Amino acid sequence: MSDTPNALATLLVTVRDTISLCAIDLETAETVGIARTGEEGVAKPHEFAITRDGKTAFTSIYGNRGYGTNDKPGKELGIVDLETMTTVGTVDLDLYRAPHGMD
Repeated sequence: MSDTPNALATLLVTVRDTISLCAIDLETAETVGIARTGEEGVAKPHEFAITRDGKTAFTSIYGNRGYGTNDKPGKELGIVDLETMTTVGTVDLDLYRAPHGMD
């Protein structure tokens, strides 16, 4: 997102169908960055939280389906560098499944 002139005019959304966190420029309505986070057919992103400095996002890798039908719950958080819009790693939550309710 470093090429975006105004980070405050950028919308971040998780897109379960493309297994990604997307950055959309609100002034042009164009996608300015896509970071794949999760694994197709196994674990899709659901929510995200941003660090206070605005440089990193953590995405919840919820699982393969929605609430109540999630037969393969995820157990990780994806780590996304928001300046380059790349996934740089994961956090293994071990016993905690289908992370949800991020602040």
